[in-house]
Amino acid sequence: MTLQITNEIFPVWTYSYLALLFPVFVLTDYVRYKPVVLFQGISYIITWLLLLFGQGVKVMQVLEFCYGMVTATEVAYYAYIYSVVSPEHYQKVSGYCRSVTLVAYTLASVLAQLLVSLASLSYFYLNVISLVSVSTAFLFSLFLPMPKK
Repeated sequence: MTLQITNEIFPVWTYSYLALLFPVFVLTDYVRYKPVVLFQGISYIITWLLLLFGQGVKVMQVLEFCYGMVTATEVAYYAYIYSVVSPEHYQKVSGYCRSVTLVAYTLASVLAQLLVSLASLSYFYLNVISLVSVSTAFLFSLFLPMPKK
């Protein structure tokens, strides 16, 4: 089982990320960021739905491909931010974005550990919380303004 995961499932993410990175990078500039950010949100939602309800090697390979799309489109998120912020604020915005991301990951990890350890919450419900979180983020991304440049 572990060998099957290591040899047949995990490499799908690596190779799909590698294959999608260049086309996404080019497409991001062409469509002006927001559609790619929305596509990232949809890919995240599909990833969590497959993680929650999918079974079998083929489904997990599709999940890994979708996650490859998520990570490849992450460049659009930062490109979008830089397109709507003036250049003199790039360093400050970069710091804020990175800080917020790291703090959110840390708080989510601590909360998840507390829920599992103290409240005996199953991993399924942690994944449901994650699905609700990425779905909420996707809904907010619908209201982002379209960059003008």
